[in-house]
Amino acid sequence: FKEALIGINNRNLKTLETNVNTTYDIHNILINHSGPLISESGIKTKEELLEITEKTKIKTFLIGESLLKNLDKNSIFSVLWLNKPLFYWLLIYCLIKRTFVEQ
Repeated sequence: FKEALIGINNRNLKTLETNVNTTYDIHNILINHSGPLISESGIKTKEELLEITEKTKIKTFLIGESLLKNLDKNSIFSVLWLNKPLFYWLLIYCLIKRTFVEQ
């Protein structure tokens, strides 16, 4: 599992509350993991997404509601689209999840 894709779920599944600090806490534990890490859920703003990419090695995200709510120039979508590697990782992850997990 050295290069496994690992998702960090920012959503507490008991309370359904999200906290992006979960990404930072778990990233610090997995700092030497060589595979991709994904920050999942609770990323609400472009600034939060950029802060995660600056403070961690995470470049892959699972974003649903926030992505769909606001497609203007200042949205999370604009960051993902302009930084195509981030956008493609998100797209690939969604396809993998839909293909293997949801079946």
